[in-house]
This record gives sequence, C-alpha cells and structure tokens, in this order.
Amino acid sequence: LEVKAVDNASRTTFGYTPWSLVSTTVVATGVQAGNWADSSISWTATPPTNGWFRTTTQHSTQGQIGSHSTNQTTSTTWGQSNLQSGTLWLNVTTGDSFGRTIVDVYVYTIDADVTSTPVLTASGSYIVLSGTEYLGPMGRIALSNVVDSGGIGASHADCFWNGASSATTYAGGASLTPPSTPGSTTSYTLGCQVVDLLGNEGPIVWHNGSVDLTLPNVTISPGAGNTISTNTSLTFTVTDELLAGTSTATIYWSNSSSNWNTTVSFNGTWTGTLSSLTTGLTDGTVTATVTGQDWLGNQRTVTLNSWTLN
Repeated sequence: LEVKAVDNASRTTFGYTPWSLVSTTVVATGVQAGNWADSSISWTATPPTNGWFRTTTQHSTQGQIGSHSTNQTTSTTWGQSNLQSGTLWLNVTTGDSFGRTIVDVYVYTIDADVTSTPVLTASGSYIVLSGTEYLGPMGRIALSNVVDSGGIGASHADCFWNGASSATTYAGGASLTPPSTPGSTTSYTLGCQVVDLLGNEGPIVWHNGSVDLTLPNVTISPGAGNTISTNTSLTFTVTDELLAGTSTATIYWSNSSSNWNTTVSFNGTWTGTLSSLTTGLTDGTVTATVTGQDWLGNQRTVTLNSWTLN
C-alpha cells in the first residue's frame, strides 16, 4: 500500500506499508512429532479476517479422498478415517476480497498398521521332547525383535498368557517367566504382538510349552537299618517323568576312631559295593546322601540313615 501526501507548500511525502495475504490457520488432531498419524486424522481450519479457504486431500494410494470445493468463510472442522499407510497431502488455498490467493501444503505420513512380529525364544534350562518344549526352574522366554519396520517406531509388546483377555506389557529384550506351580509340570500358551507409538497392533506370534518343576524320584537299596558287608550290592536310582540328569551319591563311613567318604556321579542308576570304592573299611556306620537331578535342573536330596557295616 502506497500513500502520497501533499501539503499547502506543495511538498510531497510518500509512505509505504507492506500488505501480504495471511494464510488460513490449520490445526491437526491425531498427529505426532514428525507429522506421523494413524488411520484417522482431523483438522480445524480458520480463514483470515474477510478471507476464505478451500481444500483438497490426496492420499498416495487412495487418491483424492476429500475436498472443500466452495469457499469456507468460518472456522471449519472435518476429518478422514480408514486411512491406509502411505503419504497424505492436505492442500489449503486461502483467498481474500481482492482476489489474491496463497496455497499451503501439509504433508503427513500415515502409519495405519504394524507388519513386524516379535521373536519368542526359549533360554536357560529347556529341552524339546516329542515336539513339546519344556522349561526348567531357570528356563525363560526371551522376547526380541520388538520393532516397527517402516513405521513410526515400536512402543512395546503386548503378551497374553494362557488365553487371557488383558495383556501384560513388556519391553524388547525382556526375559519372560511363564506361570508355573512348584512341584508340578504346567502347560502354558503365550501370544505376543508389537504395539507402535500410535497404538497400532501387529500380528500375534504364539509360543507354547510346559514348565517342569516336578522333582525327580530317588530310591536307595537296601533300606535303612540293614546290616551290610563291604561286598553288599548298593543301588541308587533316580527317575524322572521326562529325563534324568547327572546325579550324585555321597557315601560316609565312620566308627569310633576313623571316618571316610566318597562321592560318585551317575545318570539313572548306580550299583556297586564298598569294596569297589575303597579297602580297609571295618565295622561301623554307613550313611548315603543322594542328590537326584533331572535334565532341567530340578533336584531332590534323600539321605539314608543308616546301614550297619559288619
């Protein structure tokens, strides 16, 4: 705008005032940092004083999905839903009463889904028998690959134990402990999915198995209170409902003036005599302590007290 002023002495002064068209104010709802949005987004647009606006909305795969084809002269709110992952453009044309126009383009990245899946892997003490995975006392499920490839980024993983309707939330890299009952073997189901920063949920991955906390069985023969000789056959047996591991038996002999002990390792059954372990034992008392262990680390300790060596 140019203003020319002339006074009575014919002196002239010029004044200049810049005058530009103000854009429509646009506020988006459902948008996170970096202009990420999920499958729904809404806007409120307010034109400048004595101005108007028109819009078109274009999606990279869905084409033109909306517009304001007539001049909007008041604050207006609208939205789009069921958007697919891709790029969304909102084109806003602002005009005034002098016929001037300006175009503003708003670009959004739509992240409507999660395609990544977590990885669930047994760790610690575990074994697979006949297609079933068994975890021992130190067995865990390692949760990894909690990522959102091509998306805004992963927030966490939602996991569902034994068909639960509500999820337990875990971070990537977590070590998961399945529900179990001491002294028993308990089956479990586990389903996990990636949840991104927009709340989109990915496909569920399942990992099923059992937790074996059942203790092995231990038997010692002959029974306590028997009189034995150095040539009596002694038997230690450890059995397990799944698979026995390496067990130990400690034999201790003593009399009024001396003592002796030794430890033998075995898997399943050990049979032997005192004479096969040492020489020179005389009359005295013999005890045996057997620590039975299964393949997964469950232990049961049984002490026989005692035999009489004669």
